Amino acid sequence: MSRADELKAAVRRSQKPASRAEELTSTPAQPGPSEDEVKPEALARPRAAAPTTARVRRTVDLGPADHRSLQAWCTDAAEELGRARVTGQDVLSALVARLVRDGELSTAIRGDLRAHQ
Repeated sequence: MSRADELKAAVRRSQKPASRAEELTSTPAQPGPSEDEVKPEALARPRAAAPTTARVRRTVDLGPADHRSLQAWCTDAAEELGRARVTGQDVLSALVARLVRDGELSTAIRGDLRAHQ
């Protein structure tokens, strides 16, 4: 099967109703171009990804000593800021935001990464 045939088959599969009930209750669509009229180049063209607006979760594994140190730092920061608490998530989000816009911090972190390879 050629790549063009595979793409046409994928388009056919994606256009099928999800269930028999949906097929019976859906209104007929306007006729589009036949499979022979669709150019394989158009099917192979990659789609642009939609911009992500939702927050993306990242995780980090810390050793027990680093975890305790971060917890203690968060407790001290919460007290100093007059907040009930400061979470590790708050700290990491602030660090990443600073990292990507602060050239000196970025250089220092790269140096730390080189030293710990």
